[in-house]
Amino acid sequence: LHVTIQEALERNPELRQRYDRDPQIRKLLDTARRLEGISRHASVHAAGVVICNEPLVEYTPLQRAADGGLVTQYPAGALERIGLLKMDFLGLINLSILARALKNIQQSQNISICMDSIPLDDAKTFEMLGAGETTGIFQLESRGMRRCITELKPTSVRDLAALVALYRPGPMAHIPTFIRAKHGLERIQYPHERLKPILEETYGVIVYQDQVLRIAQAIAGFTLGQADVLRKAMGKKIKEEMARQRQRFIAGARENGISEHDASAIFALIEPFAGYAFNKAHSVCYAMLAYQTAYLKANYPVEYMAALLSCYMGKTDKLASCMAECRRMRIPILPPDVNRSSDDFTPEGNAILFGLAAIKNVGRAAVEAILAARTAGGPFRSLQDFCRRTLQHGGVTRSMIEALIKSGAFHSIHPNRRALLEALEPALQSASAAVRAHQDGQAALFGGDHDVHATDVAMPPALPDFSEQELLAMEKDLLGTYLSGHPLHRWGASIEAKATATIASLEERKEREKVVVGGIITHVKPGVSKKTREAMAFLTLEDLTGSVPVTVFPSTFREFGRNATQDAVVLVEATVCRRERVREDEEGEGTFDVELLAERIVPLAGLNGNGGNGNGHVPASKVHVRLNDSHCGVVRLVRNTLEQFPGDTPVILH
Repeated sequence: LHVTIQEALERNPELRQRYDRDPQIRKLLDTARRLEGISRHASVHAAGVVICNEPLVEYTPLQRAADGGLVTQYPAGALERIGLLKMDFLGLINLSILARALKNIQQSQNISICMDSIPLDDAKTFEMLGAGETTGIFQLESRGMRRCITELKPTSVRDLAALVALYRPGPMAHIPTFIRAKHGLERIQYPHERLKPILEETYGVIVYQDQVLRIAQAIAGFTLGQADVLRKAMGKKIKEEMARQRQRFIAGARENGISEHDASAIFALIEPFAGYAFNKAHSVCYAMLAYQTAYLKANYPVEYMAALLSCYMGKTDKLASCMAECRRMRIPILPPDVNRSSDDFTPEGNAILFGLAAIKNVGRAAVEAILAARTAGGPFRSLQDFCRRTLQHGGVTRSMIEALIKSGAFHSIHPNRRALLEALEPALQSASAAVRAHQDGQAALFGGDHDVHATDVAMPPALPDFSEQELLAMEKDLLGTYLSGHPLHRWGASIEAKATATIASLEERKEREKVVVGGIITHVKPGVSKKTREAMAFLTLEDLTGSVPVTVFPSTFREFGRNATQDAVVLVEATVCRRERVREDEEGEGTFDVELLAERIVPLAGLNGNGGNGNGHVPASKVHVRLNDSHCGVVRLVRNTLEQFPGDTPVILH
């Protein structure tokens, strides 16, 4: 609230009265005042490393972090003031993706690639980038960036570096100018003739911090050191310091024969850039990494996407996005298989085999035990064979085996998941007995035909498997996605007939544009309006092209909230909301937020493509009920029922 306890006491007479009269309230607030302003916990910088040529304890008090590492007790600002060097070493997941992709290529195609030797003018790479197919590409996969890159049609790493630098809060307003100038659609203009050598490579647009420094040098005669002081002042936006720097800039420009009007215009031009722009070296490094990831995706798509899926294992939203991209690229994702899958996602021909470690409730230790047993004894022949051999290696529990069965990982052994689950308990009992017998020296654990403990438990006869809907729900729960099918497939015709947009196409829609989107609700988060304290909800809607957040405000929730349930297949009539703000995500990428503001939520269940109810009947636009005077009790019952279960169709009582 940004209000101190003392200020609250001064502003709120009721609080002051209770403070004066109630000893407990007085004691509580007096104690709280002593704690006020104290740091509530000791946070540690995610990537900061302090460097010194002598033991750090000579300069700063140290403490042990939770993982046992050393942490300075002084914060960053104090460390810099006493002369210590703090460097930020950011770990990028994309470097791990590159390493995994290169390993996949080596294993699947026996090709060894050195990333320093790849061509920087690969046509397939730039064609893919120009088409906006940038899911999984470092720095370039946000919706806003995809819009920009499809317009830019980059042809060099230099173009990528400029785009990465421009896609920031300060410079991004100049992206359209940069794009039009690159394609010769707009005449290149320079704020002053002295700036042509500085801005020529970026089509007259200020892109990099380096250019800001050189402009201050060329126009105002600043040294590079003075120019960097100017840049820092602009970044901190301190009015007094900015006024001083502006005065110095204009004075220096006058000495160079530049008018105050022109100098003021140039100062105003560079001011928004200084606080946000990247330096060129930073931008080029990011652009090179973006190009390298794009090169592998364009030329080795299966291996690259397998690496991408492996690195995002455990991150449900990212994994779902990558799998949607695989579907778009026509790369099949094969279900997990205890006899073929590795721990990670792996290439298998032109497809990707689901990794065992990506199955929910199946830990790395269990996967290692499964792989060790498979390596030692070959493919598993039956459920009981699997239980015997993995129990021997340890680390595999009943709940883990259930997760493997429900996810379809035993399909090559037996296709009926219900039958496998029914047989699991006797299989585990038999396997445990066999392991104990082996440990007691009574039998060879893998004694072949003469080992009585190796007799397989019979599968339950003629037990029907789970329904398709149940199987898909299991896959979604344990794999984070649908593999063998999708709940929306049966509604394809209805959605196509009624929807006006897919989720993937929303990035092309304008602010406040009305759309109808069909999909399945995969997440429901109840909420309360801050203004009215009424119930509302936040949903995640998914179709075959992606997912999007949906906000259901109280006015809509009152009427359609009953339809906003988990796993419901619905049509959402909504307004597109583009939250034009750039934020930094874990890959250091700026992203635009797109969401839907729901106006109506209508279930597809029971509707056919023509608006019928599935039986060939068209729903009534109104329902008329005739009652006579003797029906007073019935009227009350009907009224109460209608109030308890409101619908979309008006009911008129006569």
